[in-house]
This record gives sequence, C-alpha cells and structure tokens, in this order.
Amino acid sequence: MIRNYIKVAFRFFIKDRVYTAINLLGFTLSISFALLISLWILNDFSFEKHFDDANRIFRVIEVSKQNDIIVKKANTYMPLAKELKNTFPIFENTTFIKYESIKAINYEDKNLECKPGYIQNSFFDVFNFKFIEGNPENLFTKNNGVILTEKLAIKIFGNEKALGKTLINKFYSQTNIYEIVGVIKMPQNTHFSFEFLLNIDLLRGYFTGNGFGWNKAENFCTYVKVKDNVAISVDQQKKISSFLSNFKETKSKLWFQPLLDIHL
Repeated sequence: MIRNYIKVAFRFFIKDRVYTAINLLGFTLSISFALLISLWILNDFSFEKHFDDANRIFRVIEVSKQNDIIVKKANTYMPLAKELKNTFPIFENTTFIKYESIKAINYEDKNLECKPGYIQNSFFDVFNFKFIEGNPENLFTKNNGVILTEKLAIKIFGNEKALGKTLINKFYSQTNIYEIVGVIKMPQNTHFSFEFLLNIDLLRGYFTGNGFGWNKAENFCTYVKVKDNVAISVDQQKKISSFLSNFKETKSKLWFQPLLDIHL
C-alpha cells in the first residue's frame, strides 16, 4: 500500500512540476524561518543564565526627566553600591564595574588595544565567573594585578600559561606594569564587554576631591543581589526609588533592571 502511495505522489509531481516546486519551496522556506526564529529566541533568552542566582541580580538604572522625555541611564555613582547595601537589609550583596577608554597593552613584540573594567572586591561575589587560571583574591592583594579574559590571554600568549606574566601599559610619560593574577572564561552571551579587569584602587590617584563621589556619574554600573525569598515592600520601594536625593539635590529616581532582561 505504501508503495502505491509513493507511485501516486510521484506521478502527481511529474504531472504538475511547477505547482510541486512552489509547494516544496514554500514548505522549505517556512521550516527554515521557523528554525531561525527559534534559534534567535533561544539565543536571546540564554543571556546571563550562566551566572548563579541570575534571577536575583539587578542593574541599577537612574531615571530622570529631561524636557518631558524620560531618560534612563546605567551610569551611576561609585558610593551607590556601598550605600545601598548598608541601608537596605534586603540586599545580599552589591557591586559595580567602571568602564574606561581603551588601553594600549604591550607584551614583548605584541601591541594590543583592549577595553578595561575596574572593579571592587565584591564583584566576583555577585558574578561567579569561571577562573581558568589564578583566583579573584589576588587582584585585591597584589599591587597592579590584572585579570584577563580567556580570549585575550590566548591572543597574547597562545597556549602558554598567562599567570605571573607581566603586561605593560604606556600612557604619555607614565608606564604601568600589570602582573597577571587570573584568567577568566568570558561567557559568549553576556552584556559585559571588558577584556581585562583591574582593581578600582588603581584609579583613585587620578581623581582628586569628589571625583569618585556624588557630583558626577563616572561610568559606574551598579548591581545589587537581592536575598533569596525576600520580597521588597512598598515602603522599601519608595525609599529605594528616591534614594539618590539623600546624597545630592536631584529628582532622579532609581529603578532596578533584572539582569536577565538587559539584553532583551
């Protein structure tokens, strides 16, 4: 019986080749588009899933109104992470990363331009990046320590171990020497864009007065991790929303953007 069905179908295909070709092309394109859309959706929803407790991590957004337009920005202030943790017991931890302009990095005859990120010691308590070499503690116990992404380490050293080697950064007349204290695996699907990490204390010498205070947002992206099974009350929401007004004259409000929604 199956053989008869095949014969009938084959005769139909031969009899009306144009109609058959159109049907097959439509069917093929439909399946292809369905697969592509499915892959696109799966890719988008896979962002940040590699971090433990990603559903409890939020990026802090400053919301303001400028000429009747609502403006949202992820640039906040260095003291904000610490003040949020000290004020609201609902937060298990808080941290920040500060992005800076691209730095020229030299190793022997290799010269690369790479994007740095400056962090504090709570960064790896919130974001559990996988360490291929070294550990996070050394970044904050050694002077001029640096942590590389695996991609950058391979670009510079190939298959050699990077731990303990030194990189040179020249900025005008100043020369900085960084010792590699760790190499991390950078997830493919993440909003983080740094290529190497440095201790935020290395920047303090470049800023005088209140450069790291409340006067100006200096590209600090602040993150909070909420305690497990803790609900934020309405009263706490109001206090957090207007929290900035405790430290500076502003009408800006704070809003928490779920880590899993940043890419969407």
